[in-house]
Amino acid sequence: MRAVLSCKSPGGAGGSYFVPTHLRIDALFFGVLLCYYRQFQPQIFQWIARSNAGYFTILAGVCVVLMTPYTSLFQRTVGFTVTLLASGCLLARVIDLRPNALVRQLARVGAYSYSIYLWHMPLSNILPHTGLISFLVYVGLSVAVGIGMARLIEIPGLMLRDRWFPSISAVPQESLSPSLCSYRASRFAIPSSA
Repeated sequence: MRAVLSCKSPGGAGGSYFVPTHLRIDALFFGVLLCYYRQFQPQIFQWIARSNAGYFTILAGVCVVLMTPYTSLFQRTVGFTVTLLASGCLLARVIDLRPNALVRQLARVGAYSYSIYLWHMPLSNILPHTGLISFLVYVGLSVAVGIGMARLIEIPGLMLRDRWFPSISAVPQESLSPSLCSYRASRFAIPSSA
């Protein structure tokens, strides 16, 4: 479908091929498939994580992102698929590594990823981000605005929801995995001003 649309309007805006769900469901499916393999077929997940083909796939994904224009026919068709495969291989390789200080900081930012995702598009319409410096400013502002809006709107809203509409199936904390408990505690804690 992407190939047909790209041929029908070869100079069209890249967003018309990247944003619609029916053209990007392959990426969602691949993420779900990776999760399935990790939970129920660990031997396949380990093969994905440790195979030499993963290095080639990651390298191909980096080349696609850095070397092909976003609006090119290749990027709008095969490029999206190569990029999602590369991202999946990279994730499979790093998911079980012991976290160092950098990884822990990135994970803290990752707790706000949905809010960052929501706010990066309005910022992309306002801020130019074609050069390296302007792109880094755009990414930094997207992260800052996303975290700020999560703390201002999302987290208080979720806390209010939990207070007004408590879960019917209240799960005892001891039955949850330790990582989920620590995620919940860190995700919804209001930072104290020191």
